[in-house]
Order: sequence, then C-alpha cells, then structure tokens
Amino acid sequence: MGKNKMKKEFSITEWILKNRLKEHNEEGEYSPYMFSPIGFGCHVCKYYYVEDEKHMCSNEEYQQYKGTSELIDDEGNQIKDPSKWCSNWFIPKEDEPSV
Repeated sequence: MGKNKMKKEFSITEWILKNRLKEHNEEGEYSPYMFSPIGFGCHVCKYYYVEDEKHMCSNEEYQQYKGTSELIDDEGNQIKDPSKWCSNWFIPKEDEPSV
C-alpha cells in the first residue's frame, strides 16, 4: 500500500510573494508600486484622494517616482480600482475622531 500523501493547498498569496522575491533577486530591485489583488490598497491610504473623478496620491515620493499625482499603472493608464494597487509609501488612513 502506498502512503497517504496530502497535497499542499495552492496559496495565491504565497505564489505572488515568491514570484516578487524571485524578480527582486534577478533584477536587484522591485517596483515600489504594484498591482495588489490582496491586502492594502490605495483607497485606504492617507495619501489617497479623488480629484476630477481621478484617483490621486499626495505622497511626494510617489509623485516623483511616477511623475504625476494621478494613480497610474506602469503603462501610464489611469487606475480604475484603487483597492487593487498599493505602494511602499502606503500609510493607513487614521480614523476620524468621534464627537
């Protein structure tokens, strides 16, 4: 009789992190701003705001890196869903004090 082996459950989070680490090791650096289907997103960051129906970032380092305050992907396309993007400059919004 063969041994009863359990298959390891696939983890998309683990796969993403391993691939990002692999890219970092191969390239020597990684993008500080990236698509993030899990975890934190720009929409809950203290630097996030909307202006003229565009998603924006008030962080000066982001603006220097991207050349704009508008949230854009690596091809320069406007970000439609800020909950799917995040950066190294993420700082969570502080809760508004209750009155």
